[in-house]
Amino acid sequence: MNIRLGTNDDSASVILAPEKALFWQEERVLALSDVHLGKAESLQALGINIPSGEHREDLKRLERLVERFEPLQVLILGDWIHNPKSWTLPLQKDLMLFFERHAGTKWTLLLGNHERGSKKYLDLLPIELLEGDWIRGPFAFTHGHERPRTSHFQIQGHVHPVIKMRHGPTQVRLPCFAQSKSTLILPSFGGLTGGYEVDPREFLQIYACTPTSILPLKQGA
Repeated sequence: MNIRLGTNDDSASVILAPEKALFWQEERVLALSDVHLGKAESLQALGINIPSGEHREDLKRLERLVERFEPLQVLILGDWIHNPKSWTLPLQKDLMLFFERHAGTKWTLLLGNHERGSKKYLDLLPIELLEGDWIRGPFAFTHGHERPRTSHFQIQGHVHPVIKMRHGPTQVRLPCFAQSKSTLILPSFGGLTGGYEVDPREFLQIYACTPTSILPLKQGA
């Protein structure tokens, strides 16, 4: 779905993808947030019996997005990895193979709160690491776990927004993009991330993600 974001004086057109990512056509930047690779393995380290390998499905979805949009740059808005216990040898091997297949794309990670303790592993990957915001054109891309330091329109992650939809006795929770006057919050990209149920009255627009489409829910806040 194509939408326009920004301030009254400066804005740009972007595509919201149902795979829970954003593509900025003008700059050919693909943005996503909160993948939390290796969360299953970190839960195993705590004694929770959960299957390994969820990160492979996340990487496959990301690969399909890269093949579809052919971005010059992929911008990850923090929490690429879950925590230091996530760095198993299979995960490290899968990541190296993944980046080898996409060596022609620039990869940039804005360090989020979950990257703490993982820099020595991240330094082994062909990915640019940034602290703070990535500002270009009308936008400030940020993880969102710290107070904003810019007047630009913010595109952020961190919150993992979901929206509850009801029809009679049936309820469903869907990941969503949540837009206010100055911010667009991206849904979490990872398959094991869970979500925080947002109050739609606090936003101008909610864009729910179904498996194949974006469903705009006009709020009029």
